[in-house]
Amino acid sequence: MKFLTFCMVLSLFYLEIYGESYKDAKVVDFTIDTEKQLEALKRLELDDGFKFWISPYQVGIKTQLIILAQKFIEFQELAQETGLIYQLITDDVQSWFDKEKPERSRRRKEGEIVFDEYKTYEEILNFLDQMHADYPNVTEIFTLGTSFEGRVIKGIKITKNEDSPILFIDAHIHAREWIASASAVWLIHELLTTQDVNVRELVDGLTWIIIPLLNPDGYIYSQNVDRTWRKTRSTNASMLCTGADPNRNFAYNFMMGGASQVACTDTFAGRAPYTEPEVKALVDYYEKVHEKVKIYLSFHSAAEMILYPMGHTGTFEEVPNVADLDAIAAAAATAIKVRYGTNYVYGNSYNTLSVASGTSKDHMYGHFKTPISYTYEFRVAKNGLRFVLPADEIIPNSEEMFDGILAMIVKSKELGYF
Repeated sequence: MKFLTFCMVLSLFYLEIYGESYKDAKVVDFTIDTEKQLEALKRLELDDGFKFWISPYQVGIKTQLIILAQKFIEFQELAQETGLIYQLITDDVQSWFDKEKPERSRRRKEGEIVFDEYKTYEEILNFLDQMHADYPNVTEIFTLGTSFEGRVIKGIKITKNEDSPILFIDAHIHAREWIASASAVWLIHELLTTQDVNVRELVDGLTWIIIPLLNPDGYIYSQNVDRTWRKTRSTNASMLCTGADPNRNFAYNFMMGGASQVACTDTFAGRAPYTEPEVKALVDYYEKVHEKVKIYLSFHSAAEMILYPMGHTGTFEEVPNVADLDAIAAAAATAIKVRYGTNYVYGNSYNTLSVASGTSKDHMYGHFKTPISYTYEFRVAKNGLRFVLPADEIIPNSEEMFDGILAMIVKSKELGYF
């Protein structure tokens, strides 16, 4: 046992120094059709040679799996034994990771703000400070709290009228979902600079609170060590298995499905609600402003979906305004499709994507009674690969995302929410 522990610690040390390479790693896409398949796939979650984009919770869900080159034969045998039908998306996922990091020096001028690149944590903070310096009369930078590793988490408030209803956005709670913070940064700039008269009327009628990077520790680890990392970087629960899934760590309906109490899994919810300081900071801040929040959005990727409560059940006893939530999401999906033809689907999380509990969307709706609450799942790469979006798709994704938000605002007004 001591030797096994030593080997695990040594491998973690190597990973921290040299990073994880996914050269020649394959990605397969499939739907879980039987209980036999589900049980076999669950056993792969604790094997370092396999990484699920969406954890195998239930029969009927569609997911993708990264398979290290040396493990592919093992997967093929599993598929044959269980009758699993899969599609190969790529035979070298590392090449797609590399497309997220184009050369910067050839494009950037002194002081220029560019949006077709994935920024570092420091660049995002500097961007917020620059926006406040450029627009001091309508912006306020605030500190939400600090991460487990001590990094400051900042947000921005944009308003021309402190009494106006709030549209609240947090982004990048899951470390590997880089497009979430990239699109949040684009949105902040667009809110402050757009000269479109019709857009300005909608934008200026609200107070916008945006937290562009909620999980800085995880993001930095994803950028520098393991591109597939999802969780926080806390060490509260296990010496060997770092982090918890912050979007399973909220109190409302905690551990009621689609979450794990096994610390090494991607959907480990934490031993109790609010163990992750990033989650606690968000909830504490939201408590101060929630009475004025009419729309809550959490930016995620990648499923091309607009998801409303609840995530733990497919029924709607806890969602009295489900018809309105469905109508608002439908309006957004229609608007999104106009610009680039991206097809978003919408619905309750449980029925549309997969079971999930202890999520921010459900917490803001169920606990704080925010009437309009969505998880906004951004576009999938053109080859069907989830979570890995080439940098040249940041701006198109952001543009269609904003089209969707504007449609949400218009429909919410029609329905009398503000």
